[in-house]
Amino acid sequence: MNATEIQGARISPDGSAAVIATIAPDWQQNRFKEDLWLWTRLQGRVTPLTHSEHDSAPKWSPDSRYIAFLSDRQLTNNESSDDIKDRDETSRVWLIPVSSGEAFPLYREKLDVHAFAWSPDSSSIDFSVTNPLPKDLEDARKLEWKDVIRWREQERGDALLALPIDSAIHVSAKLPEAHQKTNTAGDQPQYPTGTLVVAHNTFEIGEIAPSPSGEQIAFETGPVSHRLEDPAASELYLAATHGSIVQQLTHNQGLEGHLFWNHSGKSIYFLVRAASGSIEGPYQDVQGRIYSVDLQSGKATRFGGDFKGSWEDLTVMQDGKIIASGLTGMDQHLYRIDGSKFESIATIPGNYAQLDASRAGATLPFTYSSTAEPHRVQSV
Repeated sequence: MNATEIQGARISPDGSAAVIATIAPDWQQNRFKEDLWLWTRLQGRVTPLTHSEHDSAPKWSPDSRYIAFLSDRQLTNNESSDDIKDRDETSRVWLIPVSSGEAFPLYREKLDVHAFAWSPDSSSIDFSVTNPLPKDLEDARKLEWKDVIRWREQERGDALLALPIDSAIHVSAKLPEAHQKTNTAGDQPQYPTGTLVVAHNTFEIGEIAPSPSGEQIAFETGPVSHRLEDPAASELYLAATHGSIVQQLTHNQGLEGHLFWNHSGKSIYFLVRAASGSIEGPYQDVQGRIYSVDLQSGKATRFGGDFKGSWEDLTVMQDGKIIASGLTGMDQHLYRIDGSKFESIATIPGNYAQLDASRAGATLPFTYSSTAEPHRVQSV
């Protein structure tokens, strides 16, 4: 029960380093410690990257200079735009320079992030939050309801936002006394300064995938309450990066996820996990399946259909090949998929998961475990 579990590993786009996320129990604080570690090819060892014990879901910037991650760590007194007595545990996006330096928040408003992704040019971060209320409405709601939780009435769906990291870097470099609280009109939503509103949705946005060209953003939705009541809440959408145009890509009875763009930018791969419905007709629970959806026709194509087990994870290599982990019996192996066919590339008994392909080379990190060996990070 005291074991440290590896949550996943992300390799840098240039293939020179990897960030590893771990989670371990903290009995005294009655929570789990979440830390990030950095492995570099040059040193060949792992060193601590963050120390707050509140950090997870790391993602490299495409230029390999920064690592963005989720954290509910407290803002320092000088950074916070809120009164110290009103400190919270908001889950924000934070950034840390890989070369050296301290982590800093992308924004300071009380907006919990549901999902985030880097833009292809590393200049901004796309992220989703619950649609914020104007200050006047928020104050009125607090006055009327205080600490009462209204499950159905307060479900507002999400906003998909884009925020340049230059503004966060600029503010983090200022002296503490130079920081001033941003004033927003009481009848306007409380967005971070410099934010572009890309899209709104009545559901929660749970995964974001910008296109290779940076002109479009695909995202996947789910129920705000996190209760699976209607498969229609889980669909794929496509938005123009600069906002205003949003297109629903799928209309089916399956729960999509694990989004990856085809290198040409004309289709999107996705996974429908086991017992997550089916996109091929009326709702039925089947084993995990891999598909791609064509952006023009909206037609879905199944990949690896000859596999008799369940596809559990996937990634796309630099050459466009799909690598997936497939579960048969008690073992989960690695396979290379070509159309409906598949080829084994790692068959040592055990479980392979949490795949992440390098953009600059052929390196493929993953986690591996077996009945005799604990979780560890490996690569092929």
